[in-house]
Amino acid sequence: MTTTTMNTTMMVTINIPCSGNEVGAETGVEKDARAATTQALTGSSFALGERQDRVLKVEAGDVKITSMSMPEKHVTLTTKHWARLMSICEKVDIEAREVNRQTRPVAYRAHIGDLYYVSVTFGYG
Repeated sequence: MTTTTMNTTMMVTINIPCSGNEVGAETGVEKDARAATTQALTGSSFALGERQDRVLKVEAGDVKITSMSMPEKHVTLTTKHWARLMSICEKVDIEAREVNRQTRPVAYRAHIGDLYYVSVTFGYG
């Protein structure tokens, strides 16, 4: 996934790699690195998608994704939920491409923690 920072003075592209591996137990080093990254990004804002029609904001350790066309549509994820989402993003991308190709019915669903699920379903945009 590629994201671009939105700020009045410059645009910076940041590549966030997807990993097909499931998130399991983290080492202390991984937790520290993720905490430092989240801490460094706190207050940051990024435009998402090819059309740049979604905004990702990191605030107080939470990640909030908002639709620019419908600001009332948003999701706020903890860093744990965000890490889980990033661990399955390749699979989500593959299933989304299959929906666009319309070569087979798609009904992908993944649990990312607590009451949060990611779904890609044939017949929905």
